[in-house]
Amino acid sequence: MKKLLITTFGLMAGWSAASAATVFQFNEAFSGGISSNLSNAAGVAATNGLFWGIIIDKDGGSLSQTTFDPIVPTFSAVVALTAGGAATDAIVVFADTFTADQSFGGAFTDVGGTTGTSGGVSAITVNYTNGILAGQTFQLIWFDSVTKTAGVLSSSEFVLPADAGNVVTVDDVFIGADPIRAATGITFIPEPSTMLLGAFGALGLLRRRR
Repeated sequence: MKKLLITTFGLMAGWSAASAATVFQFNEAFSGGISSNLSNAAGVAATNGLFWGIIIDKDGGSLSQTTFDPIVPTFSAVVALTAGGAATDAIVVFADTFTADQSFGGAFTDVGGTTGTSGGVSAITVNYTNGILAGQTFQLIWFDSVTKTAGVLSSSEFVLPADAGNVVTVDDVFIGADPIRAATGITFIPEPSTMLLGAFGALGLLRRRR
């Protein structure tokens, strides 16, 4: 019986470690920063309802790739990015909410005396699976689904901690007045084969019209 209990608890402990997750919080009223001004590709600061998440460098280096194959933003999805059909070291973890007003009804300000407005983000849960490991760096990312582009934001705080399972506040980059940040840092383009199919389709339509 003792052996069974030990085995059961061991399995539970293993499952807990494997499923450990870190929650990243991007707002800390009064003593930190409040996120805002994450905008669409046109730089419209009052934009809400954009998909957002974090993009992780699985090799632990800086993110240098700025063009990827198209993806479909989905709440809470984990998407490995490709470029020209080939795998990259980048992976996107999507949040389960859209960008929104983070001013908390106008009652709270950040340490710089700025009230968060539209285009803010709240919190995101990151599971250490799919090659995601402690020590890897990440960037905040938000998407303009019309232009198929995304904005990225870096911070020295954006590192996956070793003590997974905790709530970590990473708000320094939002202290004070936030500049308008347009969704233009990354482009998601169709693979060449997809573009070719689209060209053939357009050619077919032209022939029909003739």
